[in-house]
Amino acid sequence: MRHTSRCGDLMRRYLTTAVFCACLLAFGAEGGKKNPMDSLIVVETDVGRGTGFLCRIGEDRYIITNTHVIEAAKSINLSTTQGRKFRPDKIELADNQDLARLHIPDEDVETLKMAGEDPAIGARVYVYGDSGGMQSITKLSGDVKGLGPDVVEISAEFVQGNSGGPILDYKSDVLGVATFIVKPAKGEWHTKDTPFDKPRRFGVRLTGRIKWIEVPYPRFFAEASALRDVDSFMQDMHHVSKLLGLHPVQTREGFQKIMLSKETLKSKRYHDADYAEHILRISRNYVQFSDNAQKYSVSSYSVKSHLDRFFESLKHTPTLAREKLQKARWSTSHYRERAKEYVDLFETWEKDIEHLKSKRYF
Repeated sequence: MRHTSRCGDLMRRYLTTAVFCACLLAFGAEGGKKNPMDSLIVVETDVGRGTGFLCRIGEDRYIITNTHVIEAAKSINLSTTQGRKFRPDKIELADNQDLARLHIPDEDVETLKMAGEDPAIGARVYVYGDSGGMQSITKLSGDVKGLGPDVVEISAEFVQGNSGGPILDYKSDVLGVATFIVKPAKGEWHTKDTPFDKPRRFGVRLTGRIKWIEVPYPRFFAEASALRDVDSFMQDMHHVSKLLGLHPVQTREGFQKIMLSKETLKSKRYHDADYAEHILRISRNYVQFSDNAQKYSVSSYSVKSHLDRFFESLKHTPTLAREKLQKARWSTSHYRERAKEYVDLFETWEKDIEHLKSKRYF
């Protein structure tokens, strides 16, 4: 009886200890899990807002974000939701992706870690970020819709401001970086009434295939500004083309507004003054042509010479942008490809400008 009772006591103690240990393990796995919010970064620049996150890669600590979140920014503020600020000591760009990582010398930071395996289609994911750029980190839920070598497609409906934020799995490990949204093309019958008839959201995966290139900030700023200038220039020239499609009186009024107030220009964002000056030159030449057409015969030398001057300035548009892009030395393949896309687009503009001569008001 004593022997049996003693064995029973030992068994009860063993079971109690086992249960206690199991509880500790469970708490360590769940209750002790790091909060992703501790590693989120609100990115605020003089040109916009976005998201980043602290991540440990090897022995180094970085703030990961999208290149487009910080490019062409004269000032970059990086802070956690608790208000702690960081000052990186170097910037590295992914050679062929819209990714940047900013090296952080601080060691006492809460970092996220990379996921150890690929997610399954349909796996639950979470996107953290500054949705809408309101300086308020949100958590968006969704599923993995697709997976490729460099991207992961998700259903979590992230928006502007979420760019650069982490896409996390159920363990709060990083699967990718929320980066871009693809809008469905209009008029494509084969996607109508399918899941592909709606915007699709993608994140860039942080894989070992990424080649990181350290770029001094002045050079990064110069290259990013050059591309931003071209993008603004294209928007302004789109406005010019819309003016040329209006009634001549409305066209003149539109160009007159540009000359007087520049209110329709992106010129405040231009770093290269040549672009704003070129659009002002086009505007002046059109107003002069229009004023002469009111005074003299359309076939008169004065009117024709002003019309020729207007078209010469218009025809110089593709050349101006193309020469600047082709002369630049780009640090990454990602920037070189963006520049090439712009150059190819400007090639088609020359034909469009020739077509304008056939408009009735000329």
